[in-house]
Amino acid sequence: EVGGLLRALRDGQPLDDHLIAEISVAEADLRDRMRSPNLRDPLLRAAIDRARRRGVQVLLLGTSPHHRPVTAALAQSIADSIDDIPSGTVTVRTIRPGRDGVISLVRADGQASEHLVFSAEGRLVTRH
Repeated sequence: EVGGLLRALRDGQPLDDHLIAEISVAEADLRDRMRSPNLRDPLLRAAIDRARRRGVQVLLLGTSPHHRPVTAALAQSIADSIDDIPSGTVTVRTIRPGRDGVISLVRADGQASEHLVFSAEGRLVTRH
């Protein structure tokens, strides 16, 4: 991923809008790996990349050693929720143990915002 972008820069490829967008997506992905390694499911990662390429700001937060990776069903639910927003922002946060749900997702588009909480099985627990 990053290697190809670095080679393009090394080889003098012009910094056009496409290359800048790809660099931005790669930088955000590296940041996600550090901030939320438990949210590295390939399906979820693909949805996040698609959202970023269409201009959605995606922020992943919250990780600790005791958080386990997301289940396939949870990744699908989060990915579907991210794919549903055409523009705006999405914040995905892991929830501390002992609370309802395991993932909190807030999406906003300038007109409205929505807060979703998902169980480990991908079931929607609450929607505000």
